[in-house]
Amino acid sequence: MVSGLFIGILFGGLLQSGQFCFVSGFRNILYQRNTRFLTALLIAVTIQSVGFFALESAGLLHIPEGNLPITATLAGGFLFGAGMVLAGCCGSGAWFRSGEGLTGTWIALFAFVVTMATAQKGSLKHWFEPLYCRRT
Repeated sequence: MVSGLFIGILFGGLLQSGQFCFVSGFRNILYQRNTRFLTALLIAVTIQSVGFFALESAGLLHIPEGNLPITATLAGGFLFGAGMVLAGCCGSGAWFRSGEGLTGTWIALFAFVVTMATAQKGSLKHWFEPLYCRRT
């Protein structure tokens, strides 16, 4: 628990100091032709991938095998993208902006948490279960 708190504080500080938000990052790529965000994103994905597969090869992590639920992935990506546009920020942007005191992002975070909980365990679960791939 302490290590998770330490990593969360470190990660939050990095997000806040770098203003790392997917919505504004992709907006800058499209409208300002600024690829700084894309470079940072590729570095982050590279570091995460190396760490992820290093943990698996060390036997500390197991990567489950199975089919990718394409329909659920596309629907989830579309809904999350629509939510990012409505909120004006992504999940990481909402976290660091709420820490800066922007109360509007608190609403976005609350909606994110409630929607995720109801889709996984609550009243929306029966709508999303048919989209998941079943393992044989």
